[in-house]
Amino acid sequence: MKNELNKELLKISQLAKATGTNITTLKYYVKEGLLQPECKTTKNMAYYNKDCIKRVNMIRSLQKEHYYPLAVIKGLIDNIADPFELEFMDAIHKADLKDSGKQYTLAEASKLTGLSKAQIDHLKNMGIISICDDVSKSCYSYSDVHIMRLAKRRLDAGIPFEQSVKAFMIYQEALKNAASLDVDCFISKALLAESPSAQQSARMIVISDETLDSFVSIKRNQLNRMFGSERIDQLYHFAHRLAEYIDACISIFQEKGYSNLSGKLISAKTGYANEKNLFDNALTYYSLVICNATKSLTKSISLINNAQKFFLFVKTDRVTEPEDLAAYALKLGWLCLSPSLLGNGESDKTLKSSFIELSERHIDNGAD
Repeated sequence: MKNELNKELLKISQLAKATGTNITTLKYYVKEGLLQPECKTTKNMAYYNKDCIKRVNMIRSLQKEHYYPLAVIKGLIDNIADPFELEFMDAIHKADLKDSGKQYTLAEASKLTGLSKAQIDHLKNMGIISICDDVSKSCYSYSDVHIMRLAKRRLDAGIPFEQSVKAFMIYQEALKNAASLDVDCFISKALLAESPSAQQSARMIVISDETLDSFVSIKRNQLNRMFGSERIDQLYHFAHRLAEYIDACISIFQEKGYSNLSGKLISAKTGYANEKNLFDNALTYYSLVICNATKSLTKSISLINNAQKFFLFVKTDRVTEPEDLAAYALKLGWLCLSPSLLGNGESDKTLKSSFIELSERHIDNGAD
C-alpha cells in the first residue's frame, strides 16, 4: 500500500527535475511555508503531491516575471480566491511582462547595447542600473538593458557619456522622491479612503500611472522650453554685458592715455582677428562672442566654450607690460560676467582680490 501511494507522489528530486528547480531552492520554499510535503516517511524523506509542480512553477513565475518577494507570493497563492488579486498586485509592482524574467550577463548586455563593460559598470556603480545576483553569475534585467540602450543612443548622437550619467542621476533622484510621495498619497487618499475592490484598485493604479506618465512628459517639455529660453537669453545677455565691459575699459584706457589699447578695444566690438599676444587673443575671443551672439546660437555656444577654456588657462602671475594687465582685466571680466552655468563663481572671487593688488603694483596711480 505504501509503494502504491508513493507512485502517486514525487520525491523532492523528481519535483526538482519536473520544474527545472534545484533541490536547495525547493527546500527553501518548504522552510518558508510555500510548499508542504504530502507525507514524510522518515526524518529525511518526504513526498510531494503532483499539484506541487504547478505551485512551484507559479512561485518561480511570480518571482522572475513579476518580481514579488516570497512573503507576497505566499499570500497570493494561499488566497487565490479573488481572480483580480494578481492583477492588483501587478499594478502595484509595475511588472513589465515584456521582461519575462530574461536576464543578461555583462558580456551579453555589452554585446546587445554596444556599451563597453566599463560603461555598464559605471552605470551600475552610480545606481542607475541594478545588478541581479544569481547563485552562479551576475546578470542584468530587461529594464537595465533598455536603460543601457538609451545611454548608447545618446552617445551615438554625440552626447558625452558622463553627461548622460549625470542627467539620468538628476531625474532618478527627483523621480525617486516624487514616486515615494505619490505612492503614500495614493494609498491614503484613494485606496484607504475609498476601500475599492481588487479589480477597482488595479484599474485605479493603472489609470493613475498612465495619466501621471503623460503629465510628467507634458510638464517636462514645458519646463525644458522655459528653462531653455532662459539659458539662451542668458547667453545673449552675456555678450551684451561683455560689450558694456569693453566700453568701460575703453573709457579707463583713454583717460589714462593708453590710446593703443583703447583703439584695439574699440576694434573688437565690430570684429577683431589680430592674434599677436595674450591680450590680442583675449580680445579676439571677446570680439567673436559679441559679434556672433545674435547670428547663430550653436556657434555662440561653441565660441563661449572655447573662450571659457582659454580664459581659465590664462596665467596671471607674470605681468610686465600694460597689455598683460589688460589681458588680466579681460579674464576678470569674463569670469565675473559669465552666466552661472559656466561655474565661474568661485574663480572670480579669488581673481578680483588679486587683480586689485596686481594693478596697484603696475599702474602709477594705484587708486585708478
